[in-house]
Parts: sequence; C-alpha cells; structure tokens
Amino acid sequence: RRTEFVVFPAGGSGRGIPVSSDLSIDHWINVSDAYHFLVKESGLLLCSERSGFAHLYYKDLSALSSLTQHANNIQNDIINTGDIDRDGGQNGGYLASFSETYGVLPGEFRPITAGDDWMVEDIEFVDEERKLVYFSSTMGSPLERQLCVASYDEDAYASDIQMLTSPGSTCSRFAFNRCGTRLVANFSSTTRPTTTLVYDVE
Repeated sequence: RRTEFVVFPAGGSGRGIPVSSDLSIDHWINVSDAYHFLVKESGLLLCSERSGFAHLYYKDLSALSSLTQHANNIQNDIINTGDIDRDGGQNGGYLASFSETYGVLPGEFRPITAGDDWMVEDIEFVDEERKLVYFSSTMGSPLERQLCVASYDEDAYASDIQMLTSPGSTCSRFAFNRCGTRLVANFSSTTRPTTTLVYDVE
C-alpha cells in the first residue's frame, strides 16, 4: 500500500532519502518502472498513482546535491578530527537523519499529465532539448495503447497532451532512434494484422 522512490548514498551505508512517496489506504499501488533521470537539469520524470490514475510527474532534485555536499563536509570534518573510523558511514548516517527529520526530499513536484479516465503505461522517449516526454497510454480507450507527447516545461499545462497515433488499433511496441528523430511502431487490431510503420518525428 505504499511506494517510495528513494535515493541511497553510494557506499551502501545508511538509509536513503525518499524523492517521492505515495500512500494508499484502500487498495494496493501498482509498481511502475516508468521513470527517467534528466541529464541537462537536476530533475526526475516519474509515474505516480497519487491521483488515483497513473500519471507523469516532474520532481526537482536540485536539493539532493546540496544535501550530499553537506553530508560530505560533515564526514570530512569528523575524519580529520579522528573521532570515527574512516568507514564510519557518516554520509549515509546524515542522509538517514535528514530523512527521519524532514521526510521526502524538498523540491518542486508537479504533474506533467492529468486525467481521470486514462493512465500512463510507460515512458518511451524524452527529448531534453525541447523538454518533451513521449509516453504510451490508454488515452482514448482502456483497450488500446497509444503514443502521446507532453511538455515537462514549468509553464506547460498537465492537460495539454497530444495523441500521436490513431485510435482504433493498439500499439504493442515503440522504438525511437538515439536522437529521437525517427520512430518505429507496431500496430494491430481485431481486423488488422500486426503492421510496422516508420515515422519521422518533427
């Protein structure tokens, strides 16, 4: 009934800091591996069911670097004074102490997608240059799987989502090339055998 996305200190000592935390009282929460760490900024895109439906969210991770640096400074001070062993794990201890005191990592947590009649299936590709996330979803019909795109820019609206594939068939697989300029997709329906199409992504 509870799921957390947790960052642990390298070295394997101490508990980590929850980046996000979802709690459900009445039912279970589905486990999802739909997440993406951004390279060009300190942020994370992840899927959460906190609204009752699986949707994408942006989490600001900039506070993590300052916490880790503070933990390293504490560890170096203690090592230099000789109060503890060099393997004392003070970094992990500090982060665990922070987690117990303050809970979830501070920072902006905002929705990228929203809706109460469909859900996100998986993250298919992230275009960090244009701040776009391509994802598969049940938008249009719970019996179908379609490719959609949304912006994770801070000025974008969670309701501003574009469906890129056509309703009436389901997509079993999406594959982007490395730079995100081309897409291969498999489609099928009760009246159409599996068909593979190649798209140019604009």
